[in-house]
Amino acid sequence: MSTSIAENSDSAVIRARDQVIALLAILQVGERLPGERELSKQIGVARMTLRRAIESLISDGLLERRPGSGTYARRPIVAAEFRLASFSEEMKRRGLVPGSRVVSFRKSKANQQIARKLRILPEEEIFICVRLRLADGQSIALETLVIPVKLAPDLIESDFEGSLYQALQRKHGIRVTEANSGISAITPTKANAALLNIDQSKPCLQVDMIDKDQHGRILMSAKCIYRGDRYELQLDATAKNMTPNEKGQQTRKSREVS
Repeated sequence: MSTSIAENSDSAVIRARDQVIALLAILQVGERLPGERELSKQIGVARMTLRRAIESLISDGLLERRPGSGTYARRPIVAAEFRLASFSEEMKRRGLVPGSRVVSFRKSKANQQIARKLRILPEEEIFICVRLRLADGQSIALETLVIPVKLAPDLIESDFEGSLYQALQRKHGIRVTEANSGISAITPTKANAALLNIDQSKPCLQVDMIDKDQHGRILMSAKCIYRGDRYELQLDATAKNMTPNEKGQQTRKSREVS
């Protein structure tokens, strides 16, 4: 098979999609992607392969092409204040065995968008990990994580196979103390649906997060896609403009994993 055909194969397109999705994890809604030539060099794929990957993401509603302007992150984010429990802790609370399976793990260099999101310098090293979160061995969520290497240089692939928060605290004394997050309802891509072992028509919840540590440093960006038929995010919310009698009350929404 020639190089051009191999680079434009379905597997190459899927890999290109995953890398663009990792980039989307740190882009704001309405932010423009790098140009096709720059982005193809950045992620190391042929322009035709990248074009196919971008077209599929446009079809999935994750990107928007604006003629004469470029391609932009499209997924709207619903603003809300909430507290998310650790996935591992939540699964244990529900009597399930948590687990992870790493789909891909690599080092890369931050482009301007990633650097701005993580408040680091362009070209600084980052970890990019895509992993499945499991409950009793069944796929529950698909995560894409981006972490500055300088904050946790000793991380290895096996650290992502369990609780990452525990690995960060054990190896580097880092505790996640704050998360800025947004939630949207999505239909999964064909590739993501296959990883989650669901039909592509099944709805999912997408959570985009920026985690900060106890020193106020941005530790990671994360994009998490949860199966809508097996998992509903548990959250605590407190209204900003409460009456005195309402202060301290919390609103909680939860549904047990079936």
